[in-house]
Amino acid sequence: METILLGIVFLLFSFLGYLLDKKIFNPLFLVPFLWGVLLVSFELIPNDLFRLQEQFLKGIFIWVVSFCIGGLFFLKMKIQAVDIYHKRLFDIYFYIVVVFAPMALVMLVVEAIQSGPELFFMRLRMINTGIDEDVTFSLGKLGYIFNFTNVCCLLYTLYYEKVSKRKYYVILIFAFLLSLVTLSRLSMVSLFISIFAILYTKGKLRKKHYGYFFIIFFIFIIMITLMRNFSDEAVDFGNTFAIYLFAGMPAFDTLHLTHQEYVGENLFRFYYAVADSFGATYEVKNTVLDYVNVPTPTNVYTILYPFYKDFGYWGIGIFGLLYGAMYNTLHRGYIFRNGMCVILYAIILPYLFSEFLGEFIFTNFSSHLQIFGAVMIPYLFVKGKR
Repeated sequence: METILLGIVFLLFSFLGYLLDKKIFNPLFLVPFLWGVLLVSFELIPNDLFRLQEQFLKGIFIWVVSFCIGGLFFLKMKIQAVDIYHKRLFDIYFYIVVVFAPMALVMLVVEAIQSGPELFFMRLRMINTGIDEDVTFSLGKLGYIFNFTNVCCLLYTLYYEKVSKRKYYVILIFAFLLSLVTLSRLSMVSLFISIFAILYTKGKLRKKHYGYFFIIFFIFIIMITLMRNFSDEAVDFGNTFAIYLFAGMPAFDTLHLTHQEYVGENLFRFYYAVADSFGATYEVKNTVLDYVNVPTPTNVYTILYPFYKDFGYWGIGIFGLLYGAMYNTLHRGYIFRNGMCVILYAIILPYLFSEFLGEFIFTNFSSHLQIFGAVMIPYLFVKGKR
């Protein structure tokens, strides 16, 4: 009963958040709406997972409330509209993708083929997750092309009217192929949501487009699910998606606060990794977490995991405020069509929809530095011309 009541409270929060600016991608609407729906659904949809306990319910309450408070401080912020289109630079971006994206795809496919047809998809997945014990294969610096191609795809989507249509669809195809080859539902979902968000802010979507979007979206999700379960005799989609949506919540209840040798071992793993590469002796935490039975095995613990593990409930509250402030600031730039803010918000927007899985900004901080750099370069070029 407590779970449903808290879910209803969050849905009321989301209704109030929507009334503030009546935008569907407003983070003050999305975050409480997501958790409201998840909590209510967890109790109403039959599942075999452990019931939610005080630890998770208290943590998610602190997260949603602090996120909303942090966002409210920047609700009326106005950000200048900036066009970051630069034809020559966009052409350079295009040729970088055309040269290096096929190389990455070929290397991955050739490596996976060597494992045999039965292990082909499993091998691709293991390479993507980084749990492969065979350390002899690595894309090296070529791995940067994944984030770079996504940024290019979004830039070309934002300035579709100004770019070559042929070049746009070439980049779009490579972006989807790179997402598909990872066999990651999150990668594919993120790309879809990011493109959808840009088209939405441009006012290019009609009712029929929403239908097309969801049809294509679910086709790709089912396709990836089938490929990931290629070696299984049967795939129970209902059970797979129930676990995918709900398992992180009871998994969070299994966490225990323990003494940490370094401050923020999980949140600040990027900084420790950099220090370690320069000769320091830090133990860098693995981004692939240990499995726990709830009773179904899972290794996702929701977005709360690093904040709680490193700083307890205080960490959830403080970083909830910071997240709310950051998301709402970028959302204001997204509304006012600031080119850099539109791209950055479109990239991190999918993380709001996947908070039930984990935290991705700090966990993959290196990737986001790459993304930020690729977006900043056009901004600096255009700013330098003024």
